[in-house]
Amino acid sequence: MSNLGEKVSYIKGLAEGMKIDTESGEGKLIVQMIEVLSEAAKQISELQEAYEELNDYVECIDDDL
Repeated sequence: MSNLGEKVSYIKGLAEGMKIDTESGEGKLIVQMIEVLSEAAKQISELQEAYEELNDYVECIDDDL
């Protein structure tokens, strides 16, 4: 598991394998926490891609100057 998205997917799989009762308060909490982790991992991945793109652009400008 090399990146955050894979780790969140692993946790999601563990939770599904445990057959968490989504009707209980604890189950609802765990499911929502996993969803938040999943969304955070997605947004972090998008930010990393944007950062790399911006960094490449700045390097090109630097080379031109």
